[in-house]
Amino acid sequence: MNLLKSWIEEEVSEEKVKERERFFETFKEIIDNERPSGYKLYSKE
Repeated sequence: MNLLKSWIEEEVSEEKVKERERFFETFKEIIDNERPSGYKLYSKE
């Protein structure tokens, strides 16, 4: 519970937010590249 509370209360800079968004986009590409066509989680393929 304390961990969740600390995440909620964390103040993140705009630069850090953009960095996390880029990381998540890369993560989604990696996940979808490993899945067969028709079973993608993030892309419309």
